[in-house]
Amino acid sequence: MEIELIYKQFLSYISVEKTLSKNSLLAYKNDLTKYLDFLKIKQILDVRQITTKIIEEFIAKFASKKQLIRRTTHLKNQQTPKKPEAKSVARLIATIRAFHKFIFEENYSNDNPAQLVASPKLPKTLPHALSILEVANLIKAANINNSVVEIRDQTILEFMYSTGARVSEITNLMVDDIDLDLDFIKLFGKGQKWRIVPLGSYAKKSLSQYLTRSRPVLAARGRGVSNLFLNKRGKLITRQTIWEILQYVSSKAKIKNISPHTLRHSFATHMLQGGADIRIVQELLGHVNVNTTQIYTHISPDTLKEIYMSNHPRAL
Repeated sequence: MEIELIYKQFLSYISVEKTLSKNSLLAYKNDLTKYLDFLKIKQILDVRQITTKIIEEFIAKFASKKQLIRRTTHLKNQQTPKKPEAKSVARLIATIRAFHKFIFEENYSNDNPAQLVASPKLPKTLPHALSILEVANLIKAANINNSVVEIRDQTILEFMYSTGARVSEITNLMVDDIDLDLDFIKLFGKGQKWRIVPLGSYAKKSLSQYLTRSRPVLAARGRGVSNLFLNKRGKLITRQTIWEILQYVSSKAKIKNISPHTLRHSFATHMLQGGADIRIVQELLGHVNVNTTQIYTHISPDTLKEIYMSNHPRAL
């Protein structure tokens, strides 16, 4: 059967039955487009012609291309070039495996050539989390002059740390989703699923100030947008704007290497350090699998050293 037709059926399958997020769907499309373009060059039009060797050839070419891009960037920026990111290659392989599994299970082919393709070994790295003091300094740095925009910025950061919400969940929030008389909020996350997250007193206070003093002013500049957080023109705030806010505020707080996900990592890390059960943190983060949450349970080298020095009889 023709690959293009199966490709369209696969995209329909993952969007309807797998209920993936828009970003995940886009990642699948981008990876498979590269794969199908490669198969066209190889003049392969039928899925039954695809072998493990052909898939491995594509993966090798993909990795080499990423390396070439990095070398070109190095010549422009005079920085040390890096090896192709193992995560990118692993994601590409996962996409191709899912595609060929669908082909096999739908009986479009008698075998699954992607089953034998090995994934690169990913290094186990701890998610970067801020200290509790750094989080406090970051949130404080967002609002120095109590202006309309600064109140909004502080509220966004406070909300992200208080709930562990993803950036996409922040931008999707509506005014009607907020009830300050309740201690909970509903977040619409990955997989088109809702989850309930408690709302702390600091976040409630910040939201109250934003809703009474900041949002009405921002909303008056726009055309009746129902989203909770608005940009300076009264329109829906974007992921990019939130990233820019964080970069600006973190520079004022003198905190380096920070992203919107850093606050989510900090939320999870501090919850577990405070004694929260991993299953509860899994629920709060909206992780389908507890293995995803498991990365936060790793103990940092500094913590290991501190425990060792405090408890071993011959450490000092």
